Amino acid sequence: YQRRVRALSSTDEQPPSQLDKTVSDVQNEQLNRILKYESKVPWPAIVLMLFSLAVVAVLSLLKGGKGDSLVGVVRCSGWFWVLQFGTVPVLGFLTFCIARYLMARHAAKVAVGYTEIAGDVLWTRGNVALVSFASFLAGLIASLIGIGGGMVLGPLMLELKVLPEVTQAVSSVTVLFTGISSVAQFLILGKVPWDYGLLMFLFGVFSSLVGMKGLGYLVKKYNKKSLVIFAIAIIVGLSILLLVVAGVLEIAASVASGNSDKLNFKPFC
Repeated sequence: YQRRVRALSSTDEQPPSQLDKTVSDVQNEQLNRILKYESKVPWPAIVLMLFSLAVVAVLSLLKGGKGDSLVGVVRCSGWFWVLQFGTVPVLGFLTFCIARYLMARHAAKVAVGYTEIAGDVLWTRGNVALVSFASFLAGLIASLIGIGGGMVLGPLMLELKVLPEVTQAVSSVTVLFTGISSVAQFLILGKVPWDYGLLMFLFGVFSSLVGMKGLGYLVKKYNKKSLVIFAIAIIVGLSILLLVVAGVLEIAASVASGNSDKLNFKPFC
């Protein structure tokens, strides 16, 4: 685009009005191309997410993340540590490429006069760094205490002025993809309790449909998108409260039974 504009600018045969019209046509053409691309299902992004989860799942199975290693890797051996940190360069490289892509796409939108609407995320360098750090923090917290990453990313997206319904959808998709990765590992290792797992699966699908349809109905009826924000806040608050209550009850039960092993740190190896 810049080369074409410079070529047009250096041409003396076209009058200024014709030059402006040609540049405007080029911008409109590129803008329409961007809008058409974003109106479609982002299959490249979905494939990239599946690839990332596949890499994490395979490395976890090889080193024995959800149980014994499929290839007999001994815990704390050399190959164990290679597989343990093998995801860092892969996911780091993917994060870097995605960040560069988002910033370049944002710059391309600005160059053709793209007008942001409510809910658009401006992928500036600062926002990209913020989202990357928050995603890392969400994964770290989810691994340490078992909460969903959506509890961290949901409030962040609302802070970035993302529409509440979009925030809800992104959180749901995130949970879906991470859940698929974990379930796949347990299935391969044969550690899924089918009676309990099937019951929780059906209950989860039913409650998700009720929550999605019910909240959607209330938002349309009262025209209050803030209901989505309140729902997210209530879920996050209840999750934190129940997590604390469960931890306190477990500690109290351990103390009452005289079994203090659960209160001590266990050696990693």
